[in-house]
Amino acid sequence: MAIRQQAKRLTEMNTGCTFMFENDKDEQLKTMYGVFTRVPGTTDHMIHLMEPYIKTVGQAIVTNEDNVKDPLKFTEALLVFKKKMDDLISFAFDNDLSFQKARD
Repeated sequence: MAIRQQAKRLTEMNTGCTFMFENDKDEQLKTMYGVFTRVPGTTDHMIHLMEPYIKTVGQAIVTNEDNVKDPLKFTEALLVFKKKMDDLISFAFDNDLSFQKARD
């Protein structure tokens, strides 16, 4: 019960999910996921923070002037980020379908 009550706070704190996504804290995300999967509905808090992270990074790639001028660099940046998210979902979130859908 304590996990359910604290899940939102844990994911949103300064060192929560957004910080972990931005700083490649895959091990910590895996640990959090492992704890949260024991309590139905708590992984939703992680998903709700992953979605804006993906949008923010994607938007930065799309609007980067160097990427706009160079289609190869643009494509490479998108593919690198896509692979990073694929690897994260595979490693930290056990390829959970909910995280895959949020990514897509």
